[in-house]
Amino acid sequence: MAAKGDRWVCLDVGETLIDESRVWETWAQILGVTRFTFMAAMGAMLARGRQFDEVFEFLGVTNRDEHRAAFNATYGGFQESDLYPDAKPALDALRVAGYRVAIIANQPAERTEELRFLGVRAEVMGMSTEALGLGYAGRVDEALAALVGVDRSGLAPSIEGWLDYSAGEVVLDGDPAVALAALGRALVLAEAGRNRFLAGVARVSASRTGPDGGPPAVAGADAARSTTTSALA
Repeated sequence: MAAKGDRWVCLDVGETLIDESRVWETWAQILGVTRFTFMAAMGAMLARGRQFDEVFEFLGVTNRDEHRAAFNATYGGFQESDLYPDAKPALDALRVAGYRVAIIANQPAERTEELRFLGVRAEVMGMSTEALGLGYAGRVDEALAALVGVDRSGLAPSIEGWLDYSAGEVVLDGDPAVALAALGRALVLAEAGRNRFLAGVARVSASRTGPDGGPPAVAGADAARSTTTSALA
């Protein structure tokens, strides 16, 4: 049996360490609807088995990115009041018990420093969009290095899936075969973690590698992991 010091606890950020109520309240303010209306619409999406972020389309917002700058200015990043009261004590207790802690999430890159400023400590902390930001800026090698450097031991399927999705995205134009392997792995993990949003974006990205824009066959879990690991090592 592995010693506690060899065991990891891997945590998400949104609705795990951070209460995201203020995120949605800010969006309601930016879009000019009441908080009650926004929350009710989001609840309606979830009740219908749809993704939570489909609330924007439901409210008539066709391009959320057009409002992103206004959102960022109003939201202002994570604040102490956004942390769940037991978040930091729980992290401290895990370390005292001898566990190693990783925090990995699908969040904007700046959230890493915001969490550190709030006193959140972990041996590994990374947001998937850090790698995506580097990749979209043309710094593919740095993006891949950031992704390969993450210890995946014990990660939940959805979190690991976001890492593979990010790896696929950053090499999508330069190496479609490697991208397809990574996206295939992301899709398998998304389905294992019942993360339909991740599965959807992975399928969309994978479709861009197929002939004539058609969706290619998705590799199995073992083949995708093997190809991705060897290509990115």
